Amino acid sequence: MPILSFSHAGVQRLDVPPTALPEQGFLWWQLTRAEAEADWAGFAAQLQAWQLNPPIELHQQDLTNAQHPSHYDYTSEYDLVIFRRMWLEHEAVHSAGVRRSGPAALKRIRTQAVGFLMYDRLLVTVHGEQCATAQESLRRFSLESARRPTSPADLMLRITNTMVDSYLELRKVLATQLDHWQTELLDPRTRFVNWRALLAARNDLHALEDVCEEQHD
Repeated sequence: MPILSFSHAGVQRLDVPPTALPEQGFLWWQLTRAEAEADWAGFAAQLQAWQLNPPIELHQQDLTNAQHPSHYDYTSEYDLVIFRRMWLEHEAVHSAGVRRSGPAALKRIRTQAVGFLMYDRLLVTVHGEQCATAQESLRRFSLESARRPTSPADLMLRITNTMVDSYLELRKVLATQLDHWQTELLDPRTRFVNWRALLAARNDLHALEDVCEEQHD
């Protein structure tokens, strides 16, 4: 459960939670979903040691639910954001000459919730074991040369922006899949039967484009 301390002096990775939140700057505490579920009492006790109210039971359930849809809620002390992350699961290298079927590409798309718990001087993220975005953000902000976020809200926005940018890869895959099917459709020597998959891919592609446009706006 990595903890990064952001301050004017730089970024410091902490091996153990500090006794108090920084007077200037903030902390980023990363938890995997398994860690949060295994020791929620210890997590809540640490928040209380920092004089923060732990999340209410409903928000605890939200943070530990891997299938939770994107969601926002708040209390007088913290904000809760659930962001439905999407990524492309890379396939193992296939033997030469083996042709992959069209629909199989769509089956590589995976989604999972990432939870953000934001206090004034603390950001907690709860994510899956293999969350590449969280791992890359941790590596990037650990570097002294990186432009440091100035607040928990700034950090959360940067992480979610990275997740939205990953939709571009998915859009490329879906666009390639559509080109493949449309080529088959125009080929008089083939019998195209994947109409339902074609329509679903078109809908998914339009949905991804809408998300990217909303984020840039």
